[in-house]
Amino acid sequence: MIQLHKHERINYDLLPNFHEFVAKNIVGTPFKELIAKVNQEYDIDFGLRRLKSYCGKHRLKNGITSSTTFYKGQTSWTEGRKWNDYMSKQGQANSRKTCFQKGSIPHNAMPIGYESIDCYGYAKIKVPEYRKLQYKHRYIYEQAYGKITGNDKIIFLDGDKTNITLENLAKVTSGELLIINNHKLIYSNPELSKCGVNIAKIQSEIGKRRKHEKQTD
Repeated sequence: MIQLHKHERINYDLLPNFHEFVAKNIVGTPFKELIAKVNQEYDIDFGLRRLKSYCGKHRLKNGITSSTTFYKGQTSWTEGRKWNDYMSKQGQANSRKTCFQKGSIPHNAMPIGYESIDCYGYAKIKVPEYRKLQYKHRYIYEQAYGKITGNDKIIFLDGDKTNITLENLAKVTSGELLIINNHKLIYSNPELSKCGVNIAKIQSEIGKRRKHEKQTD
């Protein structure tokens, strides 16, 4: 039998119809059985890890799922059953020690009003309406002007992420924000930034109308 070193490259041209053989035998065959067939067919010590790598690279699957993996539509074996059906009294007692009781609060729960700063320097806050932390500047804007759509962005007019006041916030679209960033239209002076925002809105509208005219021509 030909022995292969761990990192030795294989010239598959020297193994006649290798791909066809693997593809023909892989479906429904565990890899341990498949490697035995490969080694017997080509008189070679191919190696399980090498074969799995080859199959993954060439998208060859055996269709076998792990016994511990849930597949789509599968129901739990405990569905519709009571603890008494599959758990001892001692097991139930142990489980109750770690079960959440009504009114229990997780140890890592954050109180309403809790604030933190993310890795990009934006402030986040815990609010009653959401389980997860929300961006503070977006939340403040929404409380004043209503829900923000997916294409809308909230920017800081003076460029300072820590200056979270309603007067320092402005709503722009993704396209307008791209223009603002490309032309550096945000300044430390909020009034100048408002002019920059208006310029971006005009340029964005011009771009839309030009695109519409091309499509109608």
